[in-house]
Amino acid sequence: MNDIQLTIIIIIAGIVLAIIAYYIYQEHKFKKIIEANFNQAADDVIKQEQSLVFDNQADETPAFSSSIKDQVVLEQAEMAFDPLLNDNAVINEPKSTDFVNYDLVKFTYANIIDVNLDHIIDITFNKPVKLKILPEIAQFVSKSHVFFILDKTDTWQIYERANKYAVKGIKLVLTLVDSEGVVNDLQLNNIYNELAKFALHHEGFIRQSDSELKIRRIQQQLKNLNNVELELGLYLVNKDKLEFRHLQKYFDSNGFTFKHGYFELVENGESLFRIGNEFDKPLNPKESYQMLAITAKLHHLNNPIVAVEKLFDFAEHYMQFFESRLLTNNKLVLAEKDYNALIKQVNSYINNMKRQGVELGSPLILRVFP
Repeated sequence: MNDIQLTIIIIIAGIVLAIIAYYIYQEHKFKKIIEANFNQAADDVIKQEQSLVFDNQADETPAFSSSIKDQVVLEQAEMAFDPLLNDNAVINEPKSTDFVNYDLVKFTYANIIDVNLDHIIDITFNKPVKLKILPEIAQFVSKSHVFFILDKTDTWQIYERANKYAVKGIKLVLTLVDSEGVVNDLQLNNIYNELAKFALHHEGFIRQSDSELKIRRIQQQLKNLNNVELELGLYLVNKDKLEFRHLQKYFDSNGFTFKHGYFELVENGESLFRIGNEFDKPLNPKESYQMLAITAKLHHLNNPIVAVEKLFDFAEHYMQFFESRLLTNNKLVLAEKDYNALIKQVNSYINNMKRQGVELGSPLILRVFP
């Protein structure tokens, strides 16, 4: 080995030793920083983070580089000092007096809230705040939600985007469950943190309802909702086409309401059944109709058999008033045997729901099976 080769080897070895020494120094320096912030050894923090963040991944990746460990610990350190990223941190926690004036104003939309199925977040300000845009929470959850504004005149109103308000308080009503499923805790945390930033920016105070137990209860109830959805479909066929104005006159005189293009029979707040065009679509006041579709969502009703009886009473009266026939869901003339089979099926359905402990027509069913 000549002198040049020996010199190259010595230089390379020196570089490697310098790199190793540098990383040992950086790791020692980082541990000192962590110990100063957390008052505990950095090795303990790393072990805790491995069991939390990398759970069930040990077999796939048996060892982690120190740089990855350092990144995990550093992210945890940042979260510990950022109240908007730490679920256990207090974010402008309201005192008992902060919401006194807010709570004194009657919430005029209380009838739309179901305390068992909705999540509520309230924000109050010490003095009216001029606002035009509220935080966008659709990025966190697809569930329906409504913002309400308490203006400087102590009047509640539904928030409309792009309008200007002088606001004393804000209320968010978020549905916890719909046909797509249940909101999870992470989504609620993200929404709360977003609104907390907004409240802090405007020197306001924020609070929210405790929905953790409600979510667990909803999840348990959903396990029992098997084969709950039952919809009855029949048809009325007229001998001749009838103009909408003639139909409207008849339905108005028989206690029906016209809503969203359908004639509905509503009793005690329940829609027993509705009538639309032959495709169960909204009726057009400018058209005439020979065939009408009758639809009854029996799972929406506390006592479905009452709705069935009301439906056939109506059909009999309609056929006497107009020259028409009642058809089955496959558009055959309804015979007595079909009626008897239908009544038997509905009674069997009701008994089956009772055995499962399902409350037909409950708010939960209305949301999950709209």
